[in-house]
Amino acid sequence: MATRSTLDYYHELQRFIALLQDGHTNVYFPDSYYHNVTGLPISTRLVDGRVLVTDVRRDSLRASGVVPGVEVVAIDGLTTKQYGKQKLAPFESASSPQGRDLRTYTYDLNKGPVGSTTVYKFRDVKGRKWSETFTREKPRPVTASAPVTPSDGPSSFRMKTLPGGILHIRLRSFEDNSAAEEFEKHFDEIQKAPAIVLDVRDNGGGNGGVGFRILATLVDKPFLTSRWSTRTYVPVWRPWGNLQRDAVHPASQVQPNAKLHYSGKVALLTGPATFSAAEDFAVAYVNSQRGPVIGEPTGGSTGQPLPLQLPGGGSARICTKHDAFPDGKEFVGVGVQPTIVVHSTQADLLAGRDIVLEMAVKTLTATKP
Repeated sequence: MATRSTLDYYHELQRFIALLQDGHTNVYFPDSYYHNVTGLPISTRLVDGRVLVTDVRRDSLRASGVVPGVEVVAIDGLTTKQYGKQKLAPFESASSPQGRDLRTYTYDLNKGPVGSTTVYKFRDVKGRKWSETFTREKPRPVTASAPVTPSDGPSSFRMKTLPGGILHIRLRSFEDNSAAEEFEKHFDEIQKAPAIVLDVRDNGGGNGGVGFRILATLVDKPFLTSRWSTRTYVPVWRPWGNLQRDAVHPASQVQPNAKLHYSGKVALLTGPATFSAAEDFAVAYVNSQRGPVIGEPTGGSTGQPLPLQLPGGGSARICTKHDAFPDGKEFVGVGVQPTIVVHSTQADLLAGRDIVLEMAVKTLTATKP
């Protein structure tokens, strides 16, 4: 009630809802706010306790020394960690530490109002420090005269052949059926590969059934999904002094695909940006015992949100479902844990190496089907 503007109102709601520590319980600003917010020509990530540049999208910055692997040591006079903890983290709805770090230092660190100016201080591996001043520009609209490039399929599915014939298949979204449809469309090629690497490291989720549809082609026996529970509210229990109960539903069983079956070796890559339905997929993959999970723990946030509208044109959502492994083992709040833990380092970013993928290739090459 004490806020003085719609913007302040939503900031305060975000600060409040973040206290619930659930990545599927969020408050969203009105669309008009997001139209006036943009990022910078760099991407960043927390690596070994330091915020490092992971991508640079301006040649002049690269010429000045801002390249992947360079550290961001300060923003607007605060250390980068201070900036994240004071300016961003209190407003981030997250179920796990890795989920909060991802939202703070990757998703939101470089965002700000169009026209705003910010000063970043960088440090390279030789210890050289320098500052760059950025003015956030409004994204340029795509025009009809822009060059058109041939499409290589939906962004939810990307496939590349690695040395030795191993296929690296990036499943980037389960928001629609396109990832499963493309997987089945390319199945003749997939079936010939000695091994495949399924990569959901940047898959934010969608519909769990999409992932289960893919996994059904990789198994020869049924596999279990997640156990889930939801609140059951009976008003009369309150005056009677009874505790609120949860309705618990056992894990569902998914049958193998009767027409498509891949029998080669498989590995799954996960990371802190693996959320929601992609985590449901990871749980089912672990249950299937189909192969190793390689990389970092997932984001630890899944569930079924209930959407609702808020005054001023914004919205919110509240998680209504709690998921776990079939035996009750928790992954919400902690993440699905990999079989083989691999963390990228500053040296890897500087060298342009994907050591998680490298480990997957090494593991698949060394193991028998």
